[in-house]
Amino acid sequence: MYTFYILYTEYDFEFLKHNFFFLFCSPQYLQCLKQSQAKSRCSVEVYGVYYPSNKDCLTTGRGRVDGEVVMLSAHWEKKQASLRDLQQQLQQLPGLIADLESLTASLTHLEASFEEVENHLLNLEDLCGQCELERYKHMQSQQLENYKKNKRELERSSEKLTKRFQNEQGQNKLKINYPIY
Repeated sequence: MYTFYILYTEYDFEFLKHNFFFLFCSPQYLQCLKQSQAKSRCSVEVYGVYYPSNKDCLTTGRGRVDGEVVMLSAHWEKKQASLRDLQQQLQQLPGLIADLESLTASLTHLEASFEEVENHLLNLEDLCGQCELERYKHMQSQQLENYKKNKRELERSSEKLTKRFQNEQGQNKLKINYPIY
């Protein structure tokens, strides 16, 4: 039974990407090749010497595999670019974590400041309520003073009117009584 193996040199990656060489061989033959350090470049011509009837199949297979290698290489490069991006993002994580910690500390500080401002606002509201109450008391006391002042003025004017009325009555009585005398 023959199997399909790809042999390549471990040292020449560019050669691997563009010049694959293939062997259709038995596992025993592959072991012999590996043991004899035959991992270097083998060409279609060398293979054609050993298996002349399979040379066309090898050429067709080589074209297909070259296409697959190009696709796999592009896919591998995409994965490698994604990995590089991921590594860059991972390198940025400590800075991001430090930023998050500083933001958390800032938020804690802001929360404490907010509570302090809220307490000041409550105190200010209490002071405003007290000021309003004092203003209302002052307004009421002013109204009371005005009322008392008006009442005294009215009492004085009524006393004056009463005295004047009594004086006029007294004079009228005197006038009435004077002609008699």
